[in-house]
Amino acid sequence: LATLGGHGGGKTEIPQSWSQLSTLIAHSIRNLKGSVKQGQIGLFREDALLVVQHIRLLLYVSNSVDKESSPYLKSNKQLKTYHRALLAALAKLVLSAKVASGAWPPAEAIGKLQIDADEVLMAVRNFLTIAQEMRIEVHDSKPKLLREGSSPSRWRTTTGMNGTKPDVMTTLLVLADNVNGAISSFMDSAREAFTVADDATILAKIQSTTPLLVAQFRNLSNTTSQFLNSVEDITVGHLGHTTRFNASKQSIHNAMGSLFIASQSITNQDIAAENIIITFERIETCAKTIELSVQDICSISRQAALEPNTKGVPVLTTSSSATTTRQSVGETVGAGRRPSLDYVRPFPLSNNNNPRMSRLDDIDEERRLLLANNQPTADNTFDRNDPAIEDFAESRQQPNDKLAKFFGEDTLAASRRRDTILSTPGVPSPTSIPSTATSANLQTTDRSDYLGSDYNSNEIVFNMEGNVKGGTVSALVQRLTQHDQLDSKFITTFLLTYRSFCTSQELFDALFKRYTLPPPGDLTQEELELWQEKKLKLVRLRVFNVLKSWLEHYYNEEEDRPMLSILYRFTDNIVRESMQFGAEQLIKLIKKRMDTDDAGQIKKMTLNVRASDMPQPILPKNMKRLRFLDIDPLELARQLTVMDSKLYSRIKPVECLDKNWGKGDSENVAANVKASIEYSNQVTAWVTDSILSKDEVKKRAAVVKHWIVVAEKCRLLNNYNTCMAILSAFDNSSIGRMKRTWELMNARTTQILTGIRRLMGANKNFTEYRDIIHKVNPPCIPFLGIYLQDLTFIEDGNSNFLKKSNHLINFAKRMKTAEVIRELQQYQSTPYLLQAVPDMQEFIKTHLQSSRDEETLYNMSLQLEPRERGEDTIARRLKESGL
Repeated sequence: LATLGGHGGGKTEIPQSWSQLSTLIAHSIRNLKGSVKQGQIGLFREDALLVVQHIRLLLYVSNSVDKESSPYLKSNKQLKTYHRALLAALAKLVLSAKVASGAWPPAEAIGKLQIDADEVLMAVRNFLTIAQEMRIEVHDSKPKLLREGSSPSRWRTTTGMNGTKPDVMTTLLVLADNVNGAISSFMDSAREAFTVADDATILAKIQSTTPLLVAQFRNLSNTTSQFLNSVEDITVGHLGHTTRFNASKQSIHNAMGSLFIASQSITNQDIAAENIIITFERIETCAKTIELSVQDICSISRQAALEPNTKGVPVLTTSSSATTTRQSVGETVGAGRRPSLDYVRPFPLSNNNNPRMSRLDDIDEERRLLLANNQPTADNTFDRNDPAIEDFAESRQQPNDKLAKFFGEDTLAASRRRDTILSTPGVPSPTSIPSTATSANLQTTDRSDYLGSDYNSNEIVFNMEGNVKGGTVSALVQRLTQHDQLDSKFITTFLLTYRSFCTSQELFDALFKRYTLPPPGDLTQEELELWQEKKLKLVRLRVFNVLKSWLEHYYNEEEDRPMLSILYRFTDNIVRESMQFGAEQLIKLIKKRMDTDDAGQIKKMTLNVRASDMPQPILPKNMKRLRFLDIDPLELARQLTVMDSKLYSRIKPVECLDKNWGKGDSENVAANVKASIEYSNQVTAWVTDSILSKDEVKKRAAVVKHWIVVAEKCRLLNNYNTCMAILSAFDNSSIGRMKRTWELMNARTTQILTGIRRLMGANKNFTEYRDIIHKVNPPCIPFLGIYLQDLTFIEDGNSNFLKKSNHLINFAKRMKTAEVIRELQQYQSTPYLLQAVPDMQEFIKTHLQSSRDEETLYNMSLQLEPRERGEDTIARRLKESGL
């Protein structure tokens, strides 16, 4: 651990103060959260490692590595508690980073990583606070790993350089067996559901086994993700191996995507009986492809490990093993090459009792025969783009060029790294194209420009992190359906915001052109087949996924209904010719849109909740004549939440674009945002009116107290929008000036109100509220005003086109807008489990609609409590006290 302080190699200085340590750790956590926000999946592990390194440094310089060797941890129980909490939070962060950087991370993985990063930062601050109070001195000696036989030190490692870490092939074989087991379980359940006599029985059987199939598919997805994560750390040296290795990885990605679609279709309640067998055969094909591709990867890895290595260059390495070797103290690494592995455990021999292993050996033998006459040179086994080269190691060199010194190596590395989930097999990146020193056989495959991107360099612009900064509509659509990568964040951002720079008609014209993409004119027959397989087929799959996602989540009834007939004809005439299964899915979605007036999402989460599962309403004794003070504050908060939740869940992304809620035709373009704003204003007016309707000061004080408790109950229900609407009434000119009423508030009520004000206060741009809104568990109704404020700032502060090129759409602006919209939408899918009481709902609606206007209410306030000068206030208080 020679570079614990940063990226600069052995010359990094150890921080000399607690403030420097705090800044160092906070900066590394901020980098991690920045990568999360930007969707830089490839940076999650690296950024998490930097956080670990800096916290290790913190523990080292404070002599708090472990409780056995630290006198401070032994003597101070509070420091020991915070030390334990820090290590626990750090472990959670590492696990979350690993899960979130997987091939198929769970939906909640990104949010969990952000929460864990915040917990680590909080744990660090707690630890630092106690350490500073104890006046623990900061040691400035640099930590190093111990070698066997060296003298003891405060910094220790539990494993030596030749530890017992499992070798590459053993790990790969275990993970491959896990994938095969998951496939076997999934297919056994699927076959059991299909081995029934007639179609009606099959449908019933499938519906009964749907939860099991979903759980087993999730297990298969997780195990496959773990396997692919392990594969990403492996570098097979020879180019011939690399091509087939990448092809097998790509096959797993494609098959898992197809398996997900097929599994989703088979568990759909509306599936037609005639499609059941076709879908099951598709599931079988996908499962078989995954199993064979996993076996193929293991076979290639084993072959690479067993091949003779006469030049001392490894043919099978991992980034972690290379890093460990490079970090050995006093060792010299040969320039331009990674150190070889001393020993790689051979792949287990085939077992006649294990059919999977025997098939693996057959494939292995076929590979050996195929490679007999086509062995690439050993010079090409070294991958200069291996992540191990960028790891934190003692031999890492300082940046010598001006760009690296100015921007830092990490920024330049990020700009070179493509944030992608899928990669095209057989297409080398610009930095990994073989040199002319390779054999003539390899030179014939260098011409691969026809498999590259179709847009020109002047049609699209990227920032330093590799994200799209701007582009033409055509280039953005090409990026949307790019064949050699899948940028999920770009796709969701585009579909959320495309209406701000083009119409649905323009979008579909561009998508239809992409689906019917013509091949380059000068291709040979072999190149044409490769183009169709490696590019056209994937482009069409991307177009299908975009259309399907648009129909399910981004369709707008008012604007898009004319597009349905056009999309139907295109699907039936064009898509069906090349993608029968996909065409049937699209047509089914189009028909659903044609048959319904609901402009929301087709696939909504529906809960079968019984009334007994919901909390029982707290009803007043006299339901025939409801009075405000007779309604329990909790029940009033529940009924307000039921109303607010309906409005919040209806808000659509298109309403948040271009400040549509403030335009003249907002009743049509942003009806739901407008309705939510109107609701909040009505609640504020009702609170004000109910207080001012009481002539006696004590009765006004009682009403204020009741509303304060209602606001607190709304906060506890995570209904921050209604809570803010009530709070706004207390701060408006009519109620805020009524000193005589506020003087009657007791200490407990004042304390509750102070807590609400602190949470919902606008200090530092609602910092405390923004912090807590990301941590609450759903259901929740966020405060709409903050998001409208953020959207307004983004819209007014950023031009629609890039300044230096007026024809390029400012997509960075849309990225910011989409981030706000995603935050606004994050709780829409989780409903409240509350019962609406019709009589109370009617009572609330009546008062919301009958409240008086602001000017009238302010005049009432002046009549009830006229303006007073200082001596008038003293005289009044003396009179009220009887003096």
